[in-house]
Amino acid sequence: EYGNPSGHSLFVAAFCIMIYLDLCFGYEEKELNTMTLPKFLALIMVIVIILLVGYARIYLGNHSLNQVVFGWLIGAWLAFYSHICCRSFIKHHITELMEFDHYVAINKFKYLTLATLAYSVTLIA
Repeated sequence: EYGNPSGHSLFVAAFCIMIYLDLCFGYEEKELNTMTLPKFLALIMVIVIILLVGYARIYLGNHSLNQVVFGWLIGAWLAFYSHICCRSFIKHHITELMEFDHYVAINKFKYLTLATLAYSVTLIA
């Protein structure tokens, strides 16, 4: 009886569902509603992993069934929320980071480091 919700169940549900949604439905496809065999097998694998982790938490006596189910629900909610609401923002931010001029940033970092060091020396002296 460690806590409510089960952190392991929450993390596994969120992670597996998020990866599944991103891999299977994350791209602009013509037919998003089609369930192909690889998508179906991936879904079965995600469900099995989530159930095995929940079973292990109950079997080891670390959590009760309601704590595991609560972790699954929160994890699934987080995965769907991040996929539906946050995915476009994160994708846009990553694209901006990939196009960022790293040379300019490194030079600014060097300048700030030297300025901080010089300021620190003047404080000590």
